[in-house]
Amino acid sequence: MLSKEDFEKNNILLIEKAIEELCFEEAFNPTPCQEGYFLKSKEREYRFQGRFGAWENLQIMPLSLHIYKSEQEVPARFSDFCRDFQELLGLTDETLAVFIEEAHQTLYCMGLEKKTPYLVNDKFTTLDRSFMGHPKIILNKGRLGWGSADLEDYSPERANGFSLIWIHVKEGRLISGHSDTFNKREFYQDIFTLNECQEIESLLGLPLEKWNLIPLHPWQYEKYIKIQYQEDFYNQDFITLGKKGPKFWPQASLRTLNSPELPAWDIKSAISILNTSCVRGIPGKYIETGHEISEVVKKIVNEDPLLKNKVRVLGEVWGQRVAHRHFEEIQGGSYRYKELLGSVVRESVDSKLNPQESALPTGVLVHRREDTQEYFIKEIIKQSGMTPKEWVRAYTLCIIIPLYHLQACHGMGLVAHGQNTILIHEKGKPTGLIIKDFHGDFRLTTNSPHQDEKGLRMVDRLIAGHLIHDLFTGHFITLLRYLSRNLAECGLLGESDFYRVIREEIKNYLDDHQLLDPKQNLLRPDFEKVLVNRVRFVAGYSETAERLKPLLGQAIVNPLVEYE
Repeated sequence: MLSKEDFEKNNILLIEKAIEELCFEEAFNPTPCQEGYFLKSKEREYRFQGRFGAWENLQIMPLSLHIYKSEQEVPARFSDFCRDFQELLGLTDETLAVFIEEAHQTLYCMGLEKKTPYLVNDKFTTLDRSFMGHPKIILNKGRLGWGSADLEDYSPERANGFSLIWIHVKEGRLISGHSDTFNKREFYQDIFTLNECQEIESLLGLPLEKWNLIPLHPWQYEKYIKIQYQEDFYNQDFITLGKKGPKFWPQASLRTLNSPELPAWDIKSAISILNTSCVRGIPGKYIETGHEISEVVKKIVNEDPLLKNKVRVLGEVWGQRVAHRHFEEIQGGSYRYKELLGSVVRESVDSKLNPQESALPTGVLVHRREDTQEYFIKEIIKQSGMTPKEWVRAYTLCIIIPLYHLQACHGMGLVAHGQNTILIHEKGKPTGLIIKDFHGDFRLTTNSPHQDEKGLRMVDRLIAGHLIHDLFTGHFITLLRYLSRNLAECGLLGESDFYRVIREEIKNYLDDHQLLDPKQNLLRPDFEKVLVNRVRFVAGYSETAERLKPLLGQAIVNPLVEYE
């Protein structure tokens, strides 16, 4: 169990984060005072130290928060904070209750985080499991649906390995698609031992080439599949093979699993729990064509002179799902029931690296080590031997410019948050970018030159002025807003210099390339502010609609122009 002291500390950190993000999303306006700033409710007064950064964003000094009731200091409790500002935030009682439940889940998961130090050159999978969650999502580890035992067994923080459960699906019930280069026979032979292959063949009475096996997360199998698909088991449409194959370890996204014994592949398997913005099932839309999307993106990248030496694509090589006979036709029901049973096999990060290269999710760059309290970015710059400006310039050329080029030249957008964008580096020096997740976080502009290509015809379209937010909101506001702050707090590079370096490289790019649409200009004086936390307060926790759609706030001054 977490100590009382750590529980108190995590409550303070979560409240500080909530105040920062809700000020940014225009819910709060803190009042200056002698101690710094304060927010006042009917019951309590929240006092803290801080300053405002490049995005006009409040930056609270960690653990500077003190809470007073009738001028007496009281313990920090996130649930009290929610109730204090319920009316101001527009929370109904129903939404408030679930929000507090999600907060308690997040606090519990914060307590699971290991204190073991992680190093710049650790394997990608090790660093990914250390990912502390999206920084702008207040409750970024809600995981509604899992209890304490589930969190101990399946959370990336605990890093416990577990075997998957495999079922055979009768021909005709299975919806699937795979690339021409993916060999299902070889995959089965890689994942199962010879004895397991013989056991499966005997159980099914079918040769290996006739197997239709889907890997299932053990929690999903016990919670949903055995019960909701029981008719399929009775009809022998499903045959359970039990736990087979090597142990897998969960990555930060929870659904993505990897095994050291299967180094070339990751398996993504449905887990119907609510985490951050949505239930983490496997949507069916791109199951049959997901491999085609990643193949087209690979082709475009490899034929583009700017991209081919900097960008690598994690191909999604095999997708499978089984639609539920009854849930599928219920139009107004929750999307969770249409995403219960599915899996995706994807190329692994390690399979894309040369021996001298390392990789890390860009989101790890903004984290602070528990053992030394040093920001990770400080350590990677030190190892690189570069000056902070040189490092930021290299990062811009390896990460930001390629992502921008995909939009500006090809009309292709990837939601570029800290899990989808992976930095390749050599001893800390940025050298390239790996992109992934084409089943849900990939869209085209309505004027993309590739929109009629066979593999992309089903991909969602947005006007260019909206799709640019996959980069501006998805990477600048969601990641760089914190990275620039960390560098300033380390005393390595001021925020003005940070954005000036990025601006210079974007300007160089724009001097040499013509945009598909003027709204794609990253040097616009202002941008729409996308609100991601407050949308939950408005929409509540109903799942009858599709996934949450963001709200818009007031226009935000673009710091790339501010520091011209």
